[in-house]
Amino acid sequence: MAGAAAPKDWRLVSAHAVHLGAGKFCIARFYDVPARPRVSEENFVVFAGVEVVSSGDGRELRIVKHRSER
Repeated sequence: MAGAAAPKDWRLVSAHAVHLGAGKFCIARFYDVPARPRVSEENFVVFAGVEVVSSGDGRELRIVKHRSER
């Protein structure tokens, strides 16, 4: 899921940001996923790492996206 949006049929249940220090965050998004054959319901969480960095002059902030995992 790195850099990709969640599939359209996934329903976002909640999202949380955990501050890791030094401008780094872990974003956790919890999804309900439609049932598949032989599976009544599935839930997934997608973790994404992001970093907030200052521009060279310190007047703007940028978000640098890092790896995502399901």
